[in-house]
Amino acid sequence: MAIHFEADAGRTGGQVGLLSWPTSDASSSQEHRVLLCVSCRVGIRPDDGIRLHFWRTHRLKGDALGYIIDYSYAASPIANPYTVPVPADGSLSIDQLPVLNGFSCLECRFLTTSRKLIRVHRSQSGHGSNWKEVRLQTLSPGSHARYWVVKEGTRGILGLGTPTATSSQHALLERVTRYEENLATELEETRRTVDSRQGADFKSTWVDEMGWARHLAGSDFGEHF
Repeated sequence: MAIHFEADAGRTGGQVGLLSWPTSDASSSQEHRVLLCVSCRVGIRPDDGIRLHFWRTHRLKGDALGYIIDYSYAASPIANPYTVPVPADGSLSIDQLPVLNGFSCLECRFLTTSRKLIRVHRSQSGHGSNWKEVRLQTLSPGSHARYWVVKEGTRGILGLGTPTATSSQHALLERVTRYEENLATELEETRRTVDSRQGADFKSTWVDEMGWARHLAGSDFGEHF
């Protein structure tokens, strides 16, 4: 399944472009289309998402913002990168998106850039140690990241290991890694907390810190509710 990038032909000053790929229905000529912020290298939600991104992140307004909005309308229908079906695993990578080091569970389609998170998945799913290192791409980083496995073509990739890697790409990769590491830590902490709660004599740390036990000692609880 080939992913295609279409430049804006100068209509927005190179601010945006279109990513497109076929739907999973081989008999259909339809395709998924996502608006891409070229400098951030991320997919942009249509309509209000476009206005918010280019005003908040790039401080564009007036005609500069209007050209991007007009371009998006002309390219409609544009899908939401947070929910659109991602390209098939094994697709050739595309230069306009960062290529990330990641991990793939061999017993299900769990993909992550975090070694810690793949271990958490392994312990919680019971899938054992069957996972492998892969190369991933995503339309959106952070909490909206949904990955697919890519193979790199002969042209190479604008990745962290090349001189052409940009500071924005470094920042994006750091954000993705930091988010998933934090998520893995939170999941592990939640598991330990749940496992440690035993019986009716469990004492809440929050209640203890707030001093409610001392405040309500000897009280008729019916008076407080």
